[in-house]
Amino acid sequence: MNEVFADITNLSSSASAVSANSKQFGAENVVYQGSFNTEDWSGVLKAYVISFNGAGQLVLTQKWSTTTTMDTPAKLAAASGKMYTWKEGVGGAVNLDTAGTGLATLPAAQQAAIGGINGLKWLQGNNIATPPGFRPHSTQFGLLGDIINADPLFVSALNNGYNLCTGCPGASTYSAFVTANRPAKDGSGNDIPGTGRAPMLYVGANDGMMHMIDASTGAEKMSFLPASAMRSATEPTKLFDTTQETYLGINHRYFVDGASTAGDIYDGSSWKTFLVGALGVGGKSVYALDITDPLAFSTTSVKWEYTDAELGYTYGKPLIGRLGDDKYYAIFANGLDSASGKAGVFLVDVNNTTNVKKLTTSVAGPNNGMMTVQVALDAKRN
Repeated sequence: MNEVFADITNLSSSASAVSANSKQFGAENVVYQGSFNTEDWSGVLKAYVISFNGAGQLVLTQKWSTTTTMDTPAKLAAASGKMYTWKEGVGGAVNLDTAGTGLATLPAAQQAAIGGINGLKWLQGNNIATPPGFRPHSTQFGLLGDIINADPLFVSALNNGYNLCTGCPGASTYSAFVTANRPAKDGSGNDIPGTGRAPMLYVGANDGMMHMIDASTGAEKMSFLPASAMRSATEPTKLFDTTQETYLGINHRYFVDGASTAGDIYDGSSWKTFLVGALGVGGKSVYALDITDPLAFSTTSVKWEYTDAELGYTYGKPLIGRLGDDKYYAIFANGLDSASGKAGVFLVDVNNTTNVKKLTTSVAGPNNGMMTVQVALDAKRN
């Protein structure tokens, strides 16, 4: 598999990380590569099918590319009413519909960060002629923004082994949950379409969005704009600025540029699959999405966006795990440039963000902080 990744990366000098739909070779193995173009700060996500010819040589065949699956506004998730954000300072998810009804419910500063209705329409893939100053979208590479440090995350069926915790809440039903999300196989070992959870790719881009993309077709199914990435105290119109002609060249900014992870959690009555994502240098927050049924994603699927004065730029990959209190937590390092400059770890209850545990050091300093965190599991998967 390392050889495959190397060959994919060599296809583009502006390649970011590569992801795969399996760790082992099977009937159809696919790898996914994100890339960026510095000319217009557009991005491309491609899928390649892996095979070998009669001589045993690796063959990579492109399956799809967002240059054609995300090249018009009608093909974006916003056109189907599937663009969302988090209401800054107030909380709660908002659907950013094409008419601007959701936009109008946001705080004034957040509306300004987006650029009002014209900025929203540009973010939804439309070129804006009036007022002047908006830059045209890429005609060569499509409407996806540049993907630099955010690895594409492939999610289909998971198995976190929570059935091993005998007597733990939900343990007796976990195996059935895993089985229900696993696709059935045909006689050749291929996944049967329409069975199990629809396989999706989740990738952050520096267009301000986390994109959910159908792993089979390359079609965008949902986009989420974290509030923290839209603006900062020194850049109140950071996201809107990307829509302008002056953005091209050296004025590049980072938005959803961090890592994400997916894991199963128990909410007290049923099993769910959550995605928890960080912003990297793009902002100071961590967010959670319910991706249990990606095709039924709605406003209620946006669970939370967490900010704190002691949370800096979140470079490390968040984790999802269960602690000894039988609660499920998003676990992440506090990153750089927090208020106090102390290194620390956050544990945020995914079902109740008022239940937060902070582990901090006593030493503070400029540009100090913790970059990443790892956890160890016991026999109960805690």
